[in-house]
Amino acid sequence: SDGAGPRFGGQNPAGVDDFAGGSYEHKATVTVSGGNVGGIDFGFSFNTIVNTNDTRQGSLRQFVENANAITGANASIFKIAGTITLITDASDQGILPTIEDDGITIDASNQWGNGPYPDGPGIVVVCTTINDELFYAIDVDNITLRGIYWKSNRDDVIAFKNSSGNFIGGDPDVNPHYANYITGAGSGGEGIECDNLDNSIIIGNYIGITPD
Repeated sequence: SDGAGPRFGGQNPAGVDDFAGGSYEHKATVTVSGGNVGGIDFGFSFNTIVNTNDTRQGSLRQFVENANAITGANASIFKIAGTITLITDASDQGILPTIEDDGITIDASNQWGNGPYPDGPGIVVVCTTINDELFYAIDVDNITLRGIYWKSNRDDVIAFKNSSGNFIGGDPDVNPHYANYITGAGSGGEGIECDNLDNSIIIGNYIGITPD
């Protein structure tokens, strides 16, 4: 038996559906009694992050790709805590895919204290092998980053260019778990690079300080 209760990301959240090979996990348990069963709702979400994989289904990278592809505001839903180690360089402007649509929110504040730091962010995004920004947003507005430890040792860690209306962190008096920790900018790099960043709020973050 597959058991009862929610299965965010399937029985194995780290797995990837292989429809051609007949291995996939998007299924629902129903009770059939004397007739057909209708109205089954899988509740499929393009925004749910269910594993710490670098790429593909259920990953942070896949969320960014989905949010870029689906016009309009999109907000992450973290159902996992832990360290996301990025080893794939998405472009020459960021290790994660460059943010290309307005209104994208990456908020892991709901996982605070559930990861490697008992009193810190539950999600750590790290890359120490690629000379590029971890996060890059250009020519987009209304981007929100909250509750994540961004960790690198090369180039800028987070970069915004030609962007406005953004929220990086949040008022600690409202929710201290909105804070981002940002460490490890490379030689000549910055924790947060702001190139023509207008009407944006950067508050309650810890730059150059680890959550230890």
